[in-house]
Amino acid sequence: MHLKNGQTVMLRPARASDGAGIRQLFFGLPAADVYTRFFRTVHALSADDVERLCNYNYENEVGFVAVVGPREQEDIIGQACYFSNPSTNLADVAYLINPKWQSTGLGSALQQRILEHAQARGVRGFIADILPGNTKMIALAKKATDHITVEKEDDSLHVTMMFE
Repeated sequence: MHLKNGQTVMLRPARASDGAGIRQLFFGLPAADVYTRFFRTVHALSADDVERLCNYNYENEVGFVAVVGPREQEDIIGQACYFSNPSTNLADVAYLINPKWQSTGLGSALQQRILEHAQARGVRGFIADILPGNTKMIALAKKATDHITVEKEDDSLHVTMMFE
């Protein structure tokens, strides 16, 4: 896949062996990006956190990573995942993007990949809780579909993106 900056990245399903790459991606994030993703200050990822970010069942838990570099030394530069709720058939979606790769179209590429996967599995739409100051994530959500609703909840925005 080619991004706006001319770079080529590969999007692939996340796998259990991606733990070290997910940790490296996390440690490359500024504190503000960590806060907007986790809604709290996080200094390190626990083993359970890493497992949750790279080990999926691909039925109702799905994750993809964006990688650059040769296969033997891949560098994970982005991650996207969704967790579907069978009772609503909606999926909670989240992203991690290396700051050096933000605004290159990587978030949009990851979103498109997981959106296609979710639609193929019959998921009706994505939901996300987003901090009001996270303008990049709000803009990304608005690119997902024309059927979007935004509701203010306490200190965050609850965004619903219904697929057509």
